[in-house]
Amino acid sequence: MDQKDIDNRKIIVSDYRIPSTYWNTFIALEADLERITRFIEFNEDNFQCYSIELTKIILATCSEIDVIAKLLCEKIDPDFQNRKIKNITYYHEILSKKYPSIGEYGINLFRYGLEIFPWKDWNSDIGPVWWRSYNDLKHERNNFFKTGNLENALFSTSGLFVLVLLYYCEFQAMEPVPKLFFPPKKIASISFSCGGPVLVWFNR
Repeated sequence: MDQKDIDNRKIIVSDYRIPSTYWNTFIALEADLERITRFIEFNEDNFQCYSIELTKIILATCSEIDVIAKLLCEKIDPDFQNRKIKNITYYHEILSKKYPSIGEYGINLFRYGLEIFPWKDWNSDIGPVWWRSYNDLKHERNNFFKTGNLENALFSTSGLFVLVLLYYCEFQAMEPVPKLFFPPKKIASISFSCGGPVLVWFNR
């Protein structure tokens, strides 16, 4: 193979590269949460444990949720980009119509025997409890610092995972795989590729 062939091969590989910016952002946020397991056992008994580090994770994760939810809505309805978004309930009409089972998507943390349904109590009138806690934390941290807790960190990161999975489900698979979270079986599964790395495989 001469240099011209090598250069052409690089171009071909580049053309098929999956734009994974949002996936990698989720993986980075999940890694931040995974480091917390060294200090706090992920158990319902510790759900109300709060800290600055958990607060940082919640704020960053929910900010990313806002980005991904908007992108998903624009994918479904291109006219959505012209709407003025005031809060998370504005996404509900579009996403719940496209994904009517979104409230049933459970994220498993098998290491800790937990299954989280982050979008279960979301409707057109009000956001999930953990999202309301995020808004309190963002706007009145002095009064609501205790909402920067493990429970809200787990629910918000799980909520982001669901949206990121839906955003990338048009592709066959994604990597790297999360360390804590397992996807809902209705959307994807984690397994080895043939002679390759472990991947998140989307259902077809």
